[in-house]
Amino acid sequence: MDINPLALSVYIVHITSCTLIIISVFKNYKFLVFSYLITVNIRLIYSSLTFLWHNIMDSFHSPHCILGYLIFAFSFYFWFCAYSWYKALETSSRIEPSAATATSP
Repeated sequence: MDINPLALSVYIVHITSCTLIIISVFKNYKFLVFSYLITVNIRLIYSSLTFLWHNIMDSFHSPHCILGYLIFAFSFYFWFCAYSWYKALETSSRIEPSAATATSP
């Protein structure tokens, strides 16, 4: 079994960004979430192309197709969760400086 270096690099970068998004929960750094949003798009494009390639070139295997669709569905769900976390961090970074300078009655 040959290991595709492109696939290996895509998945290593994606796993690294998954680790960074966990760190962003504790540190509230927006750029860590942004790296995940970018790498998950790259991984989804690569995975969908290989998924289509295997379904076109190889015989149709329904369990693999169902598993592939489930993985895509979970990936999109987690992308939307990460995007909402990114937007929440963006909103909180806009609110915090103005809240610090606001005077209380």
